[in-house]
Amino acid sequence: MVWRFRLRKLDYFSGANFEIQDNELSDRESTYGSPKRVLTQVSRIIRDTVASRKLKELYSYECQVCRTSIQTNAGLYIEAAHIQPLGTPHNGPDVISNILCLCPNHHVRFDYGGFTVSDTLELIGEKGRLFVHPKHALGQSFLAYHRAHRYDAGW
Repeated sequence: MVWRFRLRKLDYFSGANFEIQDNELSDRESTYGSPKRVLTQVSRIIRDTVASRKLKELYSYECQVCRTSIQTNAGLYIEAAHIQPLGTPHNGPDVISNILCLCPNHHVRFDYGGFTVSDTLELIGEKGRLFVHPKHALGQSFLAYHRAHRYDAGW
């Protein structure tokens, strides 16, 4: 049997503001200008920013996993990560016992099931142990929820 193929270029990017030539991506100069805008309406969960800020201060803006802090021109940066997510369908509470202080990399990995935390605070899916300040009581039910719905679920 002989199989024959004809290769032809398809213009997948018609109407796009860029072009690809010789494997190089570049803007079309005539397309500079303001991007299009669409009016939308969003329903947001109102978070307790005071609780998050107090927890960040307790940890001196250091990640509870890698113990690093990120210095920016605006000061130190760390993220408040909910163990049981606030939004639907998880409906976790916005309380200190449901929040971890994580660097952006560990926050993303935690949210998408890259690692989780055991009841003994050992990390699962990553080497190490979660640092927990003596004044920060973590909710064991939130950790169990994360293991069942984020890590074990293969999220």
